[in-house]
Amino acid sequence: MSTFKKYGGLNYAARKNIIHSFISNRSQMNINNFSGLENSKETFKSHLDLSGNSILHTQCISFQDGTSMCTGGNIGSQGPQGYQGPQGIGPQGYNGQQGPKGQQGPTGQQGYTGPQGYTGSRGQTGPKGAQGAQGQTGATGNQGPQGRTGAKGATGLTGVTGSIGPQGSQGLTGAQGATGYRGFTGFQGATGYQGLTGSTGVQGHTGYTGPPGTSSSTTIYTPSSSSPITIPAGVKLVEFILVGGGGGGGYMATVNQNARGGGAGAIAIYKYINTGLGALSVTISVGAGGLDGNYAGTGSSDTPGFPGDPTTIIVNSVTLTAGGGQGGDAFTTGYGGNGGTVSPNSTYFIYSATGAQGLNDSSGTGGINSMFSNYGTGGDGGYFFDDSTRGKNGVLVVTTYS
Repeated sequence: MSTFKKYGGLNYAARKNIIHSFISNRSQMNINNFSGLENSKETFKSHLDLSGNSILHTQCISFQDGTSMCTGGNIGSQGPQGYQGPQGIGPQGYNGQQGPKGQQGPTGQQGYTGPQGYTGSRGQTGPKGAQGAQGQTGATGNQGPQGRTGAKGATGLTGVTGSIGPQGSQGLTGAQGATGYRGFTGFQGATGYQGLTGSTGVQGHTGYTGPPGTSSSTTIYTPSSSSPITIPAGVKLVEFILVGGGGGGGYMATVNQNARGGGAGAIAIYKYINTGLGALSVTISVGAGGLDGNYAGTGSSDTPGFPGDPTTIIVNSVTLTAGGGQGGDAFTTGYGGNGGTVSPNSTYFIYSATGAQGLNDSSGTGGINSMFSNYGTGGDGGYFFDDSTRGKNGVLVVTTYS
């Protein structure tokens, strides 16, 4: 056994130390002395990549075509390329038949794998090195999920009852009772004797005659008037007074108390200067008063009053309106009808006023028109012993100045 180890074992030579292997793979091979043997040849089946390095101390380089180069100094400059001779004219010869493919030689036997050497004994453990410096503290980790809510604690004892607060203020006074029946109006007394006529005084001097005045003409239009109207040529100024229809009074059939009165119609005064003095066509619509809640006379249910209609004129494509009043409510806690409003706005008129609201009390009085008490006033509210009334009609007063 000692002799076998001394002379290298299988595939080893005792004198030349020739190593035999079928395939050798190395990541990096470094030969410090030399490779190969004297008067021998190494055959490479792969290309040699010198990676930019040089071949040193070579004798001759033999090429595959049979030529060789033993020195780099006897190579003269390359002469010019000769002219290409004329191409011969003749038929191309036939291509010979391809010879049969030779048989593949047998694969050689793989050599024996040498025995693995014995594993040496484990060396002694070296001394423990000094402890290294402590590393940096790592980043704080994410906060964990919130724990469950603890059980609800026991309910505390009921506190002591507070002292009784001061007595509240007295409530509102109840609604006033129904108005009693109105008594008969007494007879009008006899007219007294007319006094004696005094003597006629002396007539004064007649004054100077003034310049010719401006003639005017006034026309009153009601809801039954036709439309349009024509202002004759020669008129310099036209004044329009518009009053909307009053709202009807409400009616209560179940309570001995008047319902609320209707609101009054709006009032608007518009002046138009007729610069061309030509005839002018004006479209008009005069608003009627709103019906009262008991307009049918049945008195079977509580019914609010109806709104009054607006009074409208259209002059040169401009629409101007005095709105009608709203009807009164039919509730003991209801409201009187709101008064009508003007349109488009008050800047178009030299005077305008929103209609008066019906009274919010049991009198049932409707809103009163501030300019014409007999036009646009709201109707009074009523009940089954004091019937409601409808709102008064609106009016359009047109005055021309020539």
